[in-house]
Amino acid sequence: MVALNEIGSDLSRLGVKVAFAIHAYYPDVFEEILSYLADLPLNKKYFVTTVAEHEYRIRRALQASGQPFQLDIVTNRGRDVLPFWRIYPGIRTENFEYIIKVHTKKSPHLKNGSKWRDSILANLISPEAFLANFIAFKDDAGLGIICPEGFYLPIEAHLGPNEDRVLSIASRLGLTRSEVHQQGFCAGTMFAARVSALDPLLRLKFDDQEFEQEAGQVDGTLAHALERCMTLGTVRNSMRVAVTSNPTATAWFN
Repeated sequence: MVALNEIGSDLSRLGVKVAFAIHAYYPDVFEEILSYLADLPLNKKYFVTTVAEHEYRIRRALQASGQPFQLDIVTNRGRDVLPFWRIYPGIRTENFEYIIKVHTKKSPHLKNGSKWRDSILANLISPEAFLANFIAFKDDAGLGIICPEGFYLPIEAHLGPNEDRVLSIASRLGLTRSEVHQQGFCAGTMFAARVSALDPLLRLKFDDQEFEQEAGQVDGTLAHALERCMTLGTVRNSMRVAVTSNPTATAWFN
């Protein structure tokens, strides 16, 4: 394993400016994420969303981190997806070129939900993975999104009750059903991206009321449909998607 101080030196030389979009619904997991990020010595800012009941604990953790941050209080609606739509304009206004989107996923309906989250985070924000991912971004202007290894899935096989909404959103982007069916998505809506690769999708307008009230749904909501659409802006911009195990190659399905 490369020594952490060597990785830090390499990260500094990359000169990347990164926005971390974090939906912090579970404060204990958020504190774990901040401990991961403390090992990344680079120009970064945290754009964090949480619900009112956790504001004090989340704000205290952010202040203790010593990093610049923006904290927005949101209602418990639209999972991590609606909050992402609401903080994206601020990220764009501050001219960040890169973004890492993560959230405090617990997935209580899944037996191994915590293991999934830990695997995703290790693939995105461990120092070694982060360095490899951002070298790939720097070396290839056509690289749009990097999904965690094992979480890049074919859209066509995972449409389910989301099909009509996914195809409607794709149509708004100028994409056909055939084009959508050839693509994959980052399951769990956690990824690293070039901000311009997200622009076409995130500039679409959605009212808060279009997102269903939280009721423990496991599929079929607007948030689930948009999860499957996160890579479509990349397609619209003729950019490519990769996975963390090989960010220099175009991702495909096993």
